[in-house]
Amino acid sequence: AWSMMGRDKWNPSAFEKHWAGLRSDVANPASLLTLKRITAPTFPRARNQGIQADITSVVNVIDDVITRFDRAGGGLGGIKPTEISALRERKANLTASGTNTMWLDGLHDMVSDFKAKAREIAPDGTGPSRFYNKVLGDLERTADTTYLRALRKVKDKTLVKELLTTRKLYRETMSDLYA
Repeated sequence: AWSMMGRDKWNPSAFEKHWAGLRSDVANPASLLTLKRITAPTFPRARNQGIQADITSVVNVIDDVITRFDRAGGGLGGIKPTEISALRERKANLTASGTNTMWLDGLHDMVSDFKAKAREIAPDGTGPSRFYNKVLGDLERTADTTYLRALRKVKDKTLVKELLTTRKLYRETMSDLYA
């Protein structure tokens, strides 16, 4: 890979040619674009049409866990204080704008972040608590349902198809990466 870079800059065309040469199933180096680059044009089109997702249900899942933790005196299913702090921070960030809406690409990124947090290893070598993993799974499913609910507002059927394809590509990619 170093041979594909100049002294101070990356040479993407050399990179694409290199991988196209290694992968016989790739006829066109342009097809090697990343998932984000392939799907990215879809999200601005959704933004131009004002399509946002109502994330109230996502905030409610987080709020429910925090409330239950506080009512239990700081103990809930083995969830760690750092995990509760992360949920409090997430809730604060989601509600900071004063609206409970989010652009669809932000929702995709949030789902990806939930998945990353579920795989995260702390500096002490421990992974997330079992309860936190369950919460993250609930949040992921709730955010996905929120995304699908937002698509009901889209009048452009071609855009709906592209947004569903984007969702499918993200899900397949994550499944392939972390299976």
